[in-house]
Amino acid sequence: MTATLASSADEVLKNIEHFSRLAHDIDGQRLSSARAWYATKVNGEWKFGPSKFIGYSGLDADSYQRRGMKKEDFPLDGRTTEGLLQQWFTEVEEGTELAEELRRKLNEFLAGFGKKPSIAARISVSKDYLRGDASAGDDELVKALAVIYRRLSAADRQQFKQLIS
Repeated sequence: MTATLASSADEVLKNIEHFSRLAHDIDGQRLSSARAWYATKVNGEWKFGPSKFIGYSGLDADSYQRRGMKKEDFPLDGRTTEGLLQQWFTEVEEGTELAEELRRKLNEFLAGFGKKPSIAARISVSKDYLRGDASAGDDELVKALAVIYRRLSAADRQQFKQLIS
């Protein structure tokens, strides 16, 4: 059996949310040894997933653990997922406010499993998020903009469309 790589940024963002829901089923050692973490903000909260999970389609906790550890199954390859994920994500620059916030939140997330991140851990977020694009997972902002847009007159909507084009 071969692994199927994720095919879009949206799929990867959903995989991050999926991972955060099933992380309690993952062996703690796998969590603390992950080096490449990816984050997205969902309903105002940071969610995290390691590249070897979120870069593939359809993984569950068991597949992630089995395939990540045994070579007779298809191995999960972090080099492959990192190459794929670079088109949609970028590593957060150390020393920035965002990096400090993400590091703190990743520590809190892993502390819930009695673990700490690897010393070599790095965190990436979507390029859209760094550009301030609301489509990067900030659902509340998107909803607020939709409410405001619907309240605009037809002429104001047209002007708005021109401004954001």
